[in-house]
Amino acid sequence: MQPFDPSAFGFEQKLDKPGRPVEVVRKGLDLLATDLMELEEKLRSNDPEIDKYLAKTKTALLDVVYFPQLAAAQLIPPVLTHVKTVADAAPAKHQAQMMVMASIADDAVMCYAKIATLPEPVRAHVAGWFDTHLPGTTGLEWIMLIKAFGDQLATTIERYAKRATEGVPTGAPDAILTKAITAIGTTPLHKPRFTKEGITKVLHDRLSVLNERDFNRQYIAYILRITRANRGESEANLNDQAYCIAAEVDTKLGFCDGERMYLRDRNTGVSSCIHEAMHMLSSPAWKEALGDCLNEGATEHFSRVVCKQHNIPYDRSIYMWNVEVFTTIMKVAELDQSALEEAYFAGNVEKVRKAIVDISGEEGMRILLENYPTDEQTARKWLEHCKVYQRTCVVQ
Repeated sequence: MQPFDPSAFGFEQKLDKPGRPVEVVRKGLDLLATDLMELEEKLRSNDPEIDKYLAKTKTALLDVVYFPQLAAAQLIPPVLTHVKTVADAAPAKHQAQMMVMASIADDAVMCYAKIATLPEPVRAHVAGWFDTHLPGTTGLEWIMLIKAFGDQLATTIERYAKRATEGVPTGAPDAILTKAITAIGTTPLHKPRFTKEGITKVLHDRLSVLNERDFNRQYIAYILRITRANRGESEANLNDQAYCIAAEVDTKLGFCDGERMYLRDRNTGVSSCIHEAMHMLSSPAWKEALGDCLNEGATEHFSRVVCKQHNIPYDRSIYMWNVEVFTTIMKVAELDQSALEEAYFAGNVEKVRKAIVDISGEEGMRILLENYPTDEQTARKWLEHCKVYQRTCVVQ
């Protein structure tokens, strides 16, 4: 059995001219149907190797619904509705695994149906909208995105269609982004991976300014994606966790998902754009090695360096505790700016990590990497731990 190749479907294909991509999608559905029929028989016969067939069918299902090909091609395949039928008839000891598959299939069918109800002129832009909102999509991002936008889906796609038709860049206000790019590019920060032109290339057309509703829904979709990506198989309360995090969406003024920067339309200061741009320019190794608290502290520190250089106003209360942790490390460990720049922008983090351990021990590092409810709680606990170590002469 040949694996289904989702990359064979191009997002740029028009819905009214599906051609070969739809044939490829249908092939994937045929493979799923074959696996599902085989699984149904194995469940009936209580085959001792049933776990192998369960895993095989789940893989085939995910291969089909991980990507928005079916939605873009307006296909609502019957085989997906059959997943629930098989799940309902499964023996009790296998029903939980089958219900997970049924839930995935039901979500996909619901999203396909939602797209099918869009007005024809809007549906014509669905493929392009997916391409813009889901660059390099993985997992069930597109399903989560549609769920998050809810009844605003048509309005969002219409807005995209208007920009695309008028030739206006999809990523929004040029003036804010241009000021941010200019300020970052002309500030004497050592950014080992980027020339001035490289900074422009990374940030160009990557800013979207959204109204309250659109921003909230985009942020929730982002949280759902990263929560699913980081979950373990034992975490049954995935959506509850994600929505608890997303419940704080009203406190967020901007965020960066690694591909785009988003600001609220009531928060269009250049300093906010600079902060999110720093996230785009930073090395993934920095956050992976040093955690959220220090990541935001360093990002805001470097943002302030740029703002001060160009007399750009900024809010000193933003990430105040995170910045204090970062500056404490700089002062106590006597790390110079170049070492921190090398760590933040190029990912050479060992010197910073060693400094943290020297200051506060492995326990201090653990505190920084743990997820506390607030930035302040994390910072206070780490700073107190640091003082204890200093008093006991760990740092000479």
